Amino acid sequence: MLLGIAGESSNPKKSGSCRVEARITKVGAENVKCEASYCDYMIKAVALSEGEIAGLGESLPGWQIVDGQLVLEVSAPDYLTAIEWVSAIGQAAEGMNHHPDIDIRWKNLKISVVTHDLGNKLSDLDVELAQKVNKIVGR
Repeated sequence: MLLGIAGESSNPKKSGSCRVEARITKVGAENVKCEASYCDYMIKAVALSEGEIAGLGESLPGWQIVDGQLVLEVSAPDYLTAIEWVSAIGQAAEGMNHHPDIDIRWKNLKISVVTHDLGNKLSDLDVELAQKVNKIVGR
């Protein structure tokens, strides 16, 4: 049996279509084999202009530009809070399909973002993720 669901993205930053298929096959008297396939939407990033990059300090408190990346160094009250922040940042990043580098040392985090798909340039996705990180860590 083949089940299929198809859809198009309505988000202007996402492109492509997605078809989800699940194939269920009976194998023997009691065993069922299930295979699923799907695709991820591609999110379009827009590179920031030099002027936009220059203005980031005002809109992203605590963030610095280091070697062409947005970088935040922040300390949590304790180790477990730092782990909770990493998990929440991971969830936000996964939802955007835009993943930061995260270095954790006890209760200290270093978060770096850059858009690799644009040749390691800063993009609107980096700013969006940095804003989400700021909310998570209480900035």
